[in-house]
Amino acid sequence: MIWSPSGKLTLQGVHQDPYGPVGPWHEWDEQGRLLRETIYDALGNKIIHRELDENLNIV
Repeated sequence: MIWSPSGKLTLQGVHQDPYGPVGPWHEWDEQGRLLRETIYDALGNKIIHRELDENLNIV
């Protein structure tokens, strides 16, 4: 997990050695809006990547 200087959660996901990121990772802005979601398989390969605009539409 990564927190902003203001104390808000900005990035959450699981890191597993030796593969790196695995499973779902989410990133939020300072207002708590979801900016992007990336899903990795068990070996750290990116399988899904979604970015959202300010209206929460997938871009």
